[in-house]
Amino acid sequence: VETFGLVTLEAMACGLPVVAYEAGALPEIVDPSFGVLAPPRGAHALAAAVAALFERPQAPLRAAARDRVVRDFTWDRTLERQLRRYAALLQRGSLLRSAPLPAPA
Repeated sequence: VETFGLVTLEAMACGLPVVAYEAGALPEIVDPSFGVLAPPRGAHALAAAVAALFERPQAPLRAAARDRVVRDFTWDRTLERQLRRYAALLQRGSLLRSAPLPAPA
């Protein structure tokens, strides 16, 4: 089980529609515009998801998969989100440092 879904993102970056189990971070990455999530109930559920994906026109799926990666998962976008998160944590930390400490019991 991959917790983030890097392999899925790599496939999407290549313009490939994806099928994944509905587990870990994959439900946050894969949406119906380019992929299918299968319930984690074994090979039959995964096979049904693959069959459902191949029943759909592939060109729009391929374009949507690539667009999702370019829009949300480039290194620049990832760094931007990370720096914003660090800034928020630092700001929260400065508020904690300025709060008075409780008196010892």
